[in-house]
Amino acid sequence: MNSYKKYIIQIILLLLLFSILSIFVFIYSAKYIPDDIVVRNSYEYLKIKTAFTNLNKKNKIIILSGSNAFYGFRANVFEEITGLPTINMAVQGGLGVSYMLYYIKPYLKKGDILILPLEYNVLLSNEMLNFLSVQTAYAFGLGYFMSLPLFEKIKYLRVFKKEYFLESVKRSFIRNRPYIDHNYAKCVNSHGDFVCNQSTNQTRQELKEVLQITKDVDDLFSASPTLPPYDSLNSLAKFFPWAKENNITIIGTYPNSIKTLIKDKGQLKKIKTWYEQHHQIFIGEVSESLYSVDNMYDTSYHLNDKTAELRTITFAHRFCNETKFCKK
Repeated sequence: MNSYKKYIIQIILLLLLFSILSIFVFIYSAKYIPDDIVVRNSYEYLKIKTAFTNLNKKNKIIILSGSNAFYGFRANVFEEITGLPTINMAVQGGLGVSYMLYYIKPYLKKGDILILPLEYNVLLSNEMLNFLSVQTAYAFGLGYFMSLPLFEKIKYLRVFKKEYFLESVKRSFIRNRPYIDHNYAKCVNSHGDFVCNQSTNQTRQELKEVLQITKDVDDLFSASPTLPPYDSLNSLAKFFPWAKENNITIIGTYPNSIKTLIKDKGQLKKIKTWYEQHHQIFIGEVSESLYSVDNMYDTSYHLNDKTAELRTITFAHRFCNETKFCKK
């Protein structure tokens, strides 16, 4: 009987030791990102943008969304028209609303304006945690993980890709392993806009072939006059009181997309209604956000450089006409 108890104690001690070792490796390996192009794109661009010194300014405008605004918004043009310091903090829609709000929150100051041209598949989503948001967040440390409630922490660990974690562990212990140099900085200007989306880079036929595989978003809307209770919408709604308390203005608008992304354009007006029901400003019309193949760069959400500038000019003038924020 004594030997049995001793055996049980040994097993418990081994499990405890293994748990402590696992936790140590999990903490130690954070901030070491695997050399995966999808994860690295999000991480590297976000790292560039969070280093901008003008993020510390007050009374600024921040653009936050996925890549539709990264490619299709020109913060430098918007700033010139409005007279307001503007930073494009859009990166990748796959990061999700929850993580986007998490990474932007420390940079929001009293008097700031947060403009949200969130993609439809991002705003209308229940996938708050996915491999991209988890791996990107982990590359910046454990802050996001620690901010999550217990149930969300469990989900975080469940979507954590084993092969990516092992790569992070290897890089944390073998630190001279080089990354492939994609020279990310060359495609981001000082305002955070993506500037490598020249309209001549893609032929019309190439664009058509890419856009043919795009899924439409009609299924994201219900037959009811209101939007379904998506997790992303709930996360955003919970953010509104904090913004109001800290004197931060939220402005919703439609994301840039190709015209064929949705068949029933009337469904999109439910998004404007949702913002207004939550006492937030919404600027823009559906027709101003939808474009043809010739206006796109490489996906159904990415405008080419010329169209991005025109889109920004249109939105900036509407912004000045419909609000009292512009200084010019």
